Amino acid sequence: MTADHASPQPPEQTTTVFVDLGRPPYDAPALELRGPLDPARLKAALDHLAVHDPDARAWRHRVDELGPGHHALRLATDDTGIPADVFPYGRLADLLTHPLPGAQPARSLAATPLQRELLADSDAHPGRHVQQLTVVWHGPLDPERLRAAWQSVTDSESVLRAAFDDGPEPLIVLHEHIDATVLWLPYAAVRWPDLVAHDRARGIDPRLPGPLRVTVFGGGAEREQPVPTRMLLTYHHALLDDWSARLLLREFYRAYLAGGRLPGGERRPDIRDYARWLSRQNTAPARDLWSRSLPSPTDTTWPVPPTTEASRPTTGDGPASGVDRPATGADCPASGVDRPATGVGGPASGVDRPATSVGGPASGVDRPTTGVDRPASGADRPASGVGGPVSGVDRPTTGVDRPATGADRPVSGADSSPSGADSSASGVDRPASVPPSGAVARTRLRLTVAQTERLGAWAAHWGSTESSVLQAVWAVLLYRACGAGAAARVRFGVSASGRGISFEGAERMPAALRTALPLSVEVDPRSTMASLLAELRDRALDMSSYEWISPGQVRTWATPETETGTEPVLDSEEDGTLLVFESRPRDPDDLVDALAAQGIRVEEPDTLGARTAFPLTLVAHHDGDGRLALTAWYDRARLVDAVGVLTHSALLLGELPYVAGDSTTVADILDLLSAVVDAAESVSPSRDRDTAPAREPVGSPPDAESEPLLVPLRAAAAAGAGTVCLLQTHGTPRSHYYRLARAYRGPESIVLLRSVPGGAHARYTALRPLADAEELLVLGGFSGGGSVAYEIARRIAANGGRPPLVVLTSAAADADGHARMLETAAERAGHPGRTG
Repeated sequence: MTADHASPQPPEQTTTVFVDLGRPPYDAPALELRGPLDPARLKAALDHLAVHDPDARAWRHRVDELGPGHHALRLATDDTGIPADVFPYGRLADLLTHPLPGAQPARSLAATPLQRELLADSDAHPGRHVQQLTVVWHGPLDPERLRAAWQSVTDSESVLRAAFDDGPEPLIVLHEHIDATVLWLPYAAVRWPDLVAHDRARGIDPRLPGPLRVTVFGGGAEREQPVPTRMLLTYHHALLDDWSARLLLREFYRAYLAGGRLPGGERRPDIRDYARWLSRQNTAPARDLWSRSLPSPTDTTWPVPPTTEASRPTTGDGPASGVDRPATGADCPASGVDRPATGVGGPASGVDRPATSVGGPASGVDRPTTGVDRPASGADRPASGVGGPVSGVDRPTTGVDRPATGADRPVSGADSSPSGADSSASGVDRPASVPPSGAVARTRLRLTVAQTERLGAWAAHWGSTESSVLQAVWAVLLYRACGAGAAARVRFGVSASGRGISFEGAERMPAALRTALPLSVEVDPRSTMASLLAELRDRALDMSSYEWISPGQVRTWATPETETGTEPVLDSEEDGTLLVFESRPRDPDDLVDALAAQGIRVEEPDTLGARTAFPLTLVAHHDGDGRLALTAWYDRARLVDAVGVLTHSALLLGELPYVAGDSTTVADILDLLSAVVDAAESVSPSRDRDTAPAREPVGSPPDAESEPLLVPLRAAAAAGAGTVCLLQTHGTPRSHYYRLARAYRGPESIVLLRSVPGGAHARYTALRPLADAEELLVLGGFSGGGSVAYEIARRIAANGGRPPLVVLTSAAADADGHARMLETAAERAGHPGRTG
């Protein structure tokens, strides 16, 4: 609840709903309402269900008064073929217990499906979806002018005054005015790595207005700044994506140049216009598209075998013995290691590669089918990609560029991970140590400019893009990891910017538009790489029309048996990895020139990586020099060290333009990869990797996964007394449940059933031991948990158990009053047949 919200309703004005499944065969559920009943509100709730739920359209209702503030709601239908329990009783309970619309600020709109999923995942996993963007500012920076500029941007962009409200259907509340959050710290106040870590630990609460926080480190108004200023932008993906952060930064530049004030009023179109546009879209064509290629539970998703203690790196310098060496050829001897006849010759010796139908066009030039010329001088191939270890200095043979000077090195760790690991003298990030278990780690590799240009030309020859080539490479690596001998399907997530939709102005609007859509594709070792690339290209074109679809919607279509009333979730464990090919908005030349005229130069902004629902996220983008940079952010607890996986990707991206022709098969590429891995394992591992661990920030909230699903809040007074189970609702603070447990006076134990991905099925599985114990059980909670609670009760009944009473009320209810309602429900459950 935000500071600008109206005061909550007095406790005596709240409504509590009892949902009773009745007696066997539990086909006639009943609702009892305690508290005030507004007939208009009841009709509005039923009308809402009639519009949005096909099972609620043909129902009639009747209200019986059982006493003061005590009513029974009965529902019936003229269609005798429809069982009574089909009606969405849980959703109706949510709507009746949600705070009245009058308690909301006037300007509000419904959250998009993508936002609901991001918010739910963020609630279930504290610390996820908080992103940081850093920019290095050279030149004078006036503090007052900076604050005024950010305030002007906040005033003109409605999304910067937005916050989510609590309730069964999250609303976005747009506040008329908020103060921009700008913090300024001098150099001596804190170390930059510590600042980044603590800022990430602080997080962003999307339920408080202001989804963007700006922290300025160092700097001042003097024209000659001995050390550049760093600016850190922290934001939440449920309201802003990375494209948006760069748009806002551009607007800040304009406001700063204008003396701290942007001309004009609010930007339009904004998120309100987008919400209206989205509500008019027809999901049927998108459903049809994904129904033809829905992911399967048997698809391979992991890029490497599961982590084992034996395969974990023992230091931050590289993989320990037994771990796959990076397939970049970085460790191959300079003398050259013979490779199998897969179209890959020895390293940089000028020896022609044997012919195995791997010739073909590169950069539009036909290569001879009798062999692939490899110039001895390296003039036609990046020099950084042809050497082996020389005088003990490892050089990557994929052309992964490691600068020999500090020219590419960020200023004092600006390009480092949130841990702030210092860069080495060579400009290559070195890990300070192995991140603790569960921490997010980063590894980054870059192709050379020549390799990047050749890759782009080669992709264009096949009518494709670098993004589709990266997807093809990833699909091959996933297939290799699964060890299948025949054709097999693999699955991963692909990011869509959301800016290619038909909504006018989408590319200029700050909002949460970037989505991650599941992609499932068959990899057959007998098929050609060209056919795999063509399939992925066509799939990308098909999906580009539906960048407004959320991953939860696709998952619902893939699993139509999903529990009734449950919200789609970002269950990205199923997809395993996410590929992001960033196309970033660039600052116009006139803006760069205007900054330069005032003695200011800003470096290309860099994202520091957000914790997401994916164990591994691979981000590709072109850096300021035009090189293709690959950055992997991964969870060390769920994935073996990703350095090898990333370097395998870089190898294939660098080699494909040289070796892949019309008839080159997937098997040929797999042979190439195996040959280089075998060669790399013949020498000691490289100790110079462009990696940097991102330690878990100090003070970060504990991951919800470390808690049991059932959290004890209060012990029973005696054995066999029964249990009152409180269902955690997204957006309801944990303190509400603690207060309720303290206020409860009955003999039953109190437990909290946490909100986890998987909806009612996952919660029922956790609760089943209590249900099977045949002791008294009551389900309680706050508005928003009705659908899941009702579904759990139905599942218990379907499995032969006695369904528990469901007691739901508003989060604004008084704890003592709610506790008394639960005590009444427990007493009634102990004496079946009682009504009050």
